[in-house]
Order: sequence, then C-alpha cells, then structure tokens
Amino acid sequence: MDFSLNETQRAVVEAIDSAVERQGRHLPGSVDKYVTNPEFVRELREQGYWDIVDQDDLGLFGAVLMIESLSRSPYCLETTGSVLVWPMLGRGEAPEAVALVVAPATGPIRFAMPGASLVVIEGDEVRIASLGENDVQAVESHFAYPLGRVDCDKLEFDLAAGVDAGELRERWSIGAAAEIVGAATAALDITLQHVKDRILFGKPLGALQVVQHRLSICKVAIAATQKLVYRAALRPHGPNPALALAQAQETAVKVSQECQQFHGAIGLTLEHPLHHWTYRLKFLATEIGGGPASLERAAERTWPAGQAISDPLADVEAAWI
Repeated sequence: MDFSLNETQRAVVEAIDSAVERQGRHLPGSVDKYVTNPEFVRELREQGYWDIVDQDDLGLFGAVLMIESLSRSPYCLETTGSVLVWPMLGRGEAPEAVALVVAPATGPIRFAMPGASLVVIEGDEVRIASLGENDVQAVESHFAYPLGRVDCDKLEFDLAAGVDAGELRERWSIGAAAEIVGAATAALDITLQHVKDRILFGKPLGALQVVQHRLSICKVAIAATQKLVYRAALRPHGPNPALALAQAQETAVKVSQECQQFHGAIGLTLEHPLHHWTYRLKFLATEIGGGPASLERAAERTWPAGQAISDPLADVEAAWI
C-alpha cells in the first residue's frame, strides 16, 4: 500500500507542524503535569481543522495526520474524541472536550472534566452525557492528562440512535494509535538530542553503540506503527484498527521506558519536558483495555465467534485486504 502523501495531505501536515512550532515544543521551565492551550485549540477550530474528517479530499486519513502532528506538541490537546468520534454523532460543533469510555466506567477517564461530553459505548449502543461540576471527581496523577472518575448511574444520557458502536470504537482505536505515534516521535526526538549533548567519560552518550542500537529499535517500532495506523485510516475495517492500536500500545511502553532511561533521573521529573510525552504514552498504553484487549478485538474481527474457520491464512489475508 502506498502511503505517500498527496499535495493536500502534505499541506495539512506542514501547516499543523508550523502551528505547533509557533506555540513552542518544549515548554522550558514548566513543572505542570500537563499544560493546556485553549487559544491554540480555538485557532485550529476557527480554521476548520476540527472538521477535517468530513472533508472529501482529506477524510479519516487527513484527520489522522493532523492528530499525529498535534500529538507531537507538549500541550495537552483533546483530539481523538472531538475530531474523529464527535462528527459521527450528528450533534453539531464539538464541545470543549470529548471523553470516551467503554461501560462499565470503573477507572479514570481521559478528559472527563466539567464542560466535556462523555461518550459511552455500552454493548451495541452509544450514549452521550454532558458533564457538570458535580458529575466528575478529578483524579490527581502524573499521566499528563486531565483525568476524572464518573458515576454513570447518576448521569442523564441521550441515546445516539443510528450510531454504530463498532465503527465508533474503530475510530477511537485509530485516533489513540495516531496519538501514540505523535507522542512517541516527540519523545524520541528529544532523547536523541539529549544523548548527543550528554557527555559521559569524555564523549557523547549517543556515541555508545548499545545506545544507538536501542534507540534505533525505537525508531523502527514507531515507523512500523505509523504504517499500521495509516493502513487502518485508509481501510478502517476488519482487524486493522485493533491491530494498529495493539502495535501502538506495545510501542508506547517500549519508547517511554527507553527514553526515560537514557535521560536518567531527570527524565522522570516535571522539570524536564520529556514527561509531557512519556507520561501520556504510559496512559495511552492502557486505552480501550490495553494491548491484550486490542489483540483480542483483532482476532474477533478476523475470526468472529461462532464462524467456522476453513482456512486461517486465507481469513487473515481477506481481513487485511
């Protein structure tokens, strides 16, 4: 499959990367667990980027390119719910943030905060609720996201009639995987610069072959993940979205561990900008149940329960086409 970008797609990536550069990539001196940028989001919305998935010449693939680029920013930006999922619901302009969860909602939820909309997948149904001040219990963490707990039994939900829960989950999977690619790329970039600058026994840390090998493995893992995400965006059916997320979540764990180790203790602190990406990667590795759940969904989409398997290899080939 040819993943070369056309002129329009390249223009989107270049425009987003340029916008991120203008905002600053490293936030020097910031000790906040996460930093929001409402003005930047407002600018992107006004320029139509939040509606990119509905544009015929860009669609899902263009939206994924944008999410990946924005995820390289140190700012905490809610994209997957607003850009990929909300347009499916037919509810007009996206709210301040969209929090996504699969019922039952037992753990902390990304972007579950007052002013956000909560989208819940419950079996084959999709339900939506607006979150007020008294609906969310904020969760303190180092995961570089606003997290909140919600008691769904106390919320008033609207049924999103006609919305395919499976398709919504697939878009969520693709978006989360694209976020991982962007965050992992940024974390690796800053780590590569660190090992060039860090002098150990009279020479750069990056001059050691073992360091080069381990960071090269990270680079290859990110590149492979990116291709799977692009494939899922171009063919968002069968096992493609779940496989992309499973690979992305494995990459998230690998890259966050390696980048933090090569930074030493400073990489774990809020004083160093690395945490803006590695701590996100740690949480994204658990999204929609984590890697094992993603692989289970991929297997189910390839070999649905109750369906006889005549030729496993042929079934895999058919699912990937």
